[in-house]
Formats: sequence, C-alpha cells, structure tokens
Amino acid sequence: MIRLSTGANTNAATDVVVDISTGAPTIVHWGASLGAAADLDTVLSALKRPIVHGTFDEIAPISVVPEHGSGFAGRPGLLGRRGGGRA
Repeated sequence: MIRLSTGANTNAATDVVVDISTGAPTIVHWGASLGAAADLDTVLSALKRPIVHGTFDEIAPISVVPEHGSGFAGRPGLLGRRGGGRA
C-alpha cells in the first residue's frame, strides 16, 4: 500500500491510497484525509465488497490501467499491436 497525502494542516487535506498487491496499481481511496494514525490494512479490509449470492466470489479490481487478463470486461486501459498487423 502506498499513501500519498497533501495539505496535512489545512481544511483541504486529501489522501490517495494505492494498492500495489494486485499487479497493476489500484486506487482504493481518493478523498478526505484518513488521519495520521490510519492503518492502511484496516482501510483496505473496510473497503472490500461483500459477497453476493449468484455472482462472482471475487470482484475484478479496476486498476489504473484496466486489463482483460485481470477480469475487467470493459475497454482496456492500454491497447497495443505489432507493426504490420501481425500477432
């Protein structure tokens, strides 16, 4: 986990918490400051989604660069191809 903080002593304090354990970086919190004493592992466990019956047991993380290989079904964040159109 990486925590980026700005404006620590102002009313506009902001934190960005990035989880790097999923392969590609995943933003788990972007908003008001969590406070200096916040435990990032507790924040991550509090933000986990509950398991709903009839769906996948694990929700694909939406990373900074979404990938089809990670289970993301939307448009990929990075697309490439080789010159000449060959695989």
